[in-house]
Amino acid sequence: MKIKHLKVSNFRNLKEIDIDFWNINILTWKNSSWKTNLTQLLANCLSTNDKAKDHFWENITTFWPWLDKTFIETTIGDIDIIFQTKSWTLDEKIITYSEPKEFTFRNKISKKTNSSYEFSLDYLWGEYIKKDWDFMNITEISKWKNLFKLRNLKDVYKKIFTEENNSILRSDWWYEYFDKFKRITEKSIINMDNSTSFSACLSEIYSFITKTYDLDKYKDIVNRINKKEKIFWRQKFTEAGFINILWDIQANEKVFKKFNDDLKFFTQWIIKKVEINTTWAKWFRWDIFIDTPHWPNELWYISAWSAVILYFVAIKNWLELNYTEVYYIRPSIMIFDELDWIIHPSLISKFSDLLKIISKDIQLFITSHSPLFIDSFENNEVYLLKDIWSFGEKIKVKSNILSYENILNSLNKNEKEVFKESKKSELYINWYIDSLFPITF
Repeated sequence: MKIKHLKVSNFRNLKEIDIDFWNINILTWKNSSWKTNLTQLLANCLSTNDKAKDHFWENITTFWPWLDKTFIETTIGDIDIIFQTKSWTLDEKIITYSEPKEFTFRNKISKKTNSSYEFSLDYLWGEYIKKDWDFMNITEISKWKNLFKLRNLKDVYKKIFTEENNSILRSDWWYEYFDKFKRITEKSIINMDNSTSFSACLSEIYSFITKTYDLDKYKDIVNRINKKEKIFWRQKFTEAGFINILWDIQANEKVFKKFNDDLKFFTQWIIKKVEINTTWAKWFRWDIFIDTPHWPNELWYISAWSAVILYFVAIKNWLELNYTEVYYIRPSIMIFDELDWIIHPSLISKFSDLLKIISKDIQLFITSHSPLFIDSFENNEVYLLKDIWSFGEKIKVKSNILSYENILNSLNKNEKEVFKESKKSELYINWYIDSLFPITF
């Protein structure tokens, strides 16, 4: 599951958003440019909870005193779920339709009532029926069988589909797909910055890596590794701990070797090996052994930088395991606030490559102020948050967020020549964009 498009009106101080997202998305601009508001919005944009105050801080959905409604529309694709496929016969031909390939969830929130006052769900149909038509009118499905017998195929398509791609009317199938939507989105977004405290993202990663367990937990982990047991049930990733992720990796000898090779490569040999000690004894404190030139060689004494690298190298190798070898359901989206600020400049390039590999399986949203980090990604993957009034005169699409590619396409010929060969950080970090798009309140 990935967020493909986000369209928002009046969320806190984000006046308008209308943007596509990719596998990896880097969000940048000055301090107090509302990046945290955006990450909180991304973390909760698919929530079906009717009480907005349960998932938005203080329920301040809009700062504008004359507005009391927030509109959020999120389109998700890459839906990894099995739907039942049905078919009917028409003139000895099998007409088959497939599962939805996209969901669009719309949520309207009222500041006055502290709740969602309206939500709806549409889905984009699969491609097996007819590529010229996308949205399915659910109310007509029950008539398919008779229509196929009575009319030719062209007329059937006219009857089943609406040329305007209308929203789906609610029916038994709508509620069935809504249940499926909730199942695939529930706890699929991991926000590693759940508090407003400084560097909460790094604190959560460090806690994930260094969390301790009781003696019975370690014995159970060691027994499963030694017996090469496989787990045939799955838990939410939000319930995972590093020792469980490491357990999955260590149980596969090939992946475990690659995991330790990756640690050496991405840390420049500062971390050479991490493993669960399978000969653990009660008097032996090194439950998880870490081979490093720094003393002591215990996981609980590693630096925040080492914890971040270890976390992502573990995730990368854990994603390479097949479904029968993992104990936890893989997350779909992960959100990190200022993840890179403790990474040494010499390692930024490798760290960026590591994130790009992970983003093939998990969509990443990362805020950053680092010029080296920002310049490591493609134009369409780096986004700027800015006052909407700053774009008003030059850019027709009024949005608080634009990709570097959007901005380049909006410049005149001379400006484009200057900036298309420049580093992205020259426009963002050096704030040249202020001269291109002056604030005009």
